Amino acid sequence: MLKLRLYIFAFLIFALNSYGQKTDFSPPDTNWKYIFPKDTTTVKVVEYFKANVKCGVFFITSMAICIDSNNDSLRIIEHCPDIKKDYKPGQKLKFYPYKHVTEKNLEKYQGGSDDESNRKYKTVSRTAFGDLRLK
Repeated sequence: MLKLRLYIFAFLIFALNSYGQKTDFSPPDTNWKYIFPKDTTTVKVVEYFKANVKCGVFFITSMAICIDSNNDSLRIIEHCPDIKKDYKPGQKLKFYPYKHVTEKNLEKYQGGSDDESNRKYKTVSRTAFGDLRLK
C-alpha cells in the first residue's frame, strides 16, 4: 500500500512539472539569425516570456524581446532561468551572453509557429543566448 502511494505521489509531481510545457520542437516559421556576442551589454525590455517551472529533468528556457544600445531588436533566450524573474517592459537590464552554445541547445528551444512569442515577434530575427540581470 505504501509503494502504491509513493508511485501515485511521484506521478502527480511529474504531471505537475510537465503541465503546459511545449513538446513540439520543430523549427519556427521565422527568420531567426543566431548571433553570439562576446561582450556584456545593456538592453531595454520590450516583453519578457518567463519560465513557468524550474529546470530539472526538462530543458526550460525563458525569452525576452529587447532593444540593444544600437536601437536594434534582439531575442534573448535564457537556459534554466530563475522562475522568480519577471521583467517588465521598459526595464533596463544587463545581458551576459553565454560563452558556449551547442547546436543541441539551439534546436531544443525553437517552438512551433503556434508559439505566442513567435507569432507576435516574427520580425525579430537576431537571436542570442545568455543571462539577463538587473543593472
